Amino acid sequence: MDFFSMDLLTLPKNASSLKFSRHSAHVMALCLTLHVNLGLSLRKTSQALRDLYNISISRQQIADYCKTAAGIDGASYDLTLWVAYYNFLRPHKHSAYTVLNEVEMLQGADNMPGKWQTTKKRLTDIFLNCSYIWLINPK
Repeated sequence: MDFFSMDLLTLPKNASSLKFSRHSAHVMALCLTLHVNLGLSLRKTSQALRDLYNISISRQQIADYCKTAAGIDGASYDLTLWVAYYNFLRPHKHSAYTVLNEVEMLQGADNMPGKWQTTKKRLTDIFLNCSYIWLINPK
């Protein structure tokens, strides 16, 4: 499933379609890495992308990426993404610098943007599966 070509109708109400985005999935993963993992504000994330990677992206586009990445459960995107980061992506000192919950599909991702991309693809697959089940049995 190409996340950037998803139809807006298949996304939750608070999410945005990335269909017309000029940025790649890697840029979305960089946004999530800087904003969620490092705790940068939307403004600082935009500035860091411009300074470090020469990527010009607005704060609103970064917020849209975050809303869409967290849009499956409709919760606050900051909280949803932080919980995913803390539980599945972040190494913890008290667990010998390993993640709290090992996920096999993340083993091949060697950097944080790669882990975000893999996580987003899996969440998209789950969302589409749930949408399909709801369509055939809306009760």
